Amino acid sequence: MSAITIDNDLVHYEVLGRGRPVVFVHGWLSSWRYWLPSMQHLSMKYRTYALDLWGYGDSSKDTEKLSLEAQVDLLSQFMDRLGISKAAFIGHSLGAAVMVRYALLHPERVARLLLISPPIFEQGPQPVEAPDAPPARPANPPSTPTPAARRLPPVDSLARPPVVTPGRLPAFRPPTTLSRATVQNPPPRNPVPPVRPDPAANPLRSLLLDVTPTELLAQHLERETPEYDRHMVEAAKTAQAALAASVASFDRVNLALEIRYLVETPTLILHGQDDRFLPPPGDRVVQLLGGNRPTLRCEIVPSTGHFPMLSDPTNFQRLIMDFLEATDLTSLVLHKERWVRRVR
Repeated sequence: MSAITIDNDLVHYEVLGRGRPVVFVHGWLSSWRYWLPSMQHLSMKYRTYALDLWGYGDSSKDTEKLSLEAQVDLLSQFMDRLGISKAAFIGHSLGAAVMVRYALLHPERVARLLLISPPIFEQGPQPVEAPDAPPARPANPPSTPTPAARRLPPVDSLARPPVVTPGRLPAFRPPTTLSRATVQNPPPRNPVPPVRPDPAANPLRSLLLDVTPTELLAQHLERETPEYDRHMVEAAKTAQAALAASVASFDRVNLALEIRYLVETPTLILHGQDDRFLPPPGDRVVQLLGGNRPTLRCEIVPSTGHFPMLSDPTNFQRLIMDFLEATDLTSLVLHKERWVRRVR
């Protein structure tokens, strides 16, 4: 077990392998542990890191550090403390949202993003329909990149850790309506993120409140999963306040719009077709997230639930290896037929 102290509190993490850095961040259910098979698979070619967010696993349960903003700041300080100058990031549910916000603050330190079951919803404030034309560019835009410039940058393209002042997310505005005009004329980089107009429309409230972490995990992780009991022990370590604090943070977040219009990092989004905890978005949102950008893809994986890294580790590990080694997202082949369960 490895640990560092950040803001006078303990942060647990694990490291495996040597090579280019890959950072894993877990979601609402359980902890770093479900990344272990993937970390072991990558360890011959990559140096893999996985940490427990505030309130989860063996990290501090300080109730003042459980918001989405605090988790993003934790990731930022973790990168600085371990001297990771640039990495590929793989995040699951809550971890995916944390990584999106980190990429907004530190795009130069994120080589690529793999977001598994990010909290993107059709209900509530609708993620505005894809415009008929691409969003208007800001004033004095950079020149249009060549196809070669759109290639995924190497994970270790920075030789040394840069001198970075740990960034913090800007304060949230009071809830307002996100208009179509705002989407078609996006603000400059690192703006105040788009906000939800109605806290009551936050679907996470019905998913995460009034239920314990172990009850949630039991509902969405198959009993036959290897080390099921160990994952239940990890889930039991989760502070109930961590669920409530993150839910409140998402009252003012529209992750679909942030990914589509603000994140410039090459990003692959995966949703399990059979995920009952965070169901995949509908066709309209998939189209929004995958249209007119060679550096953004959104894919629905068949016969897969909320934990593809546990339910089908062989295919998941092959996929993340292909993702890390792909020169661009358009050339990445997902081989979805491999995920379809054979019925005897």
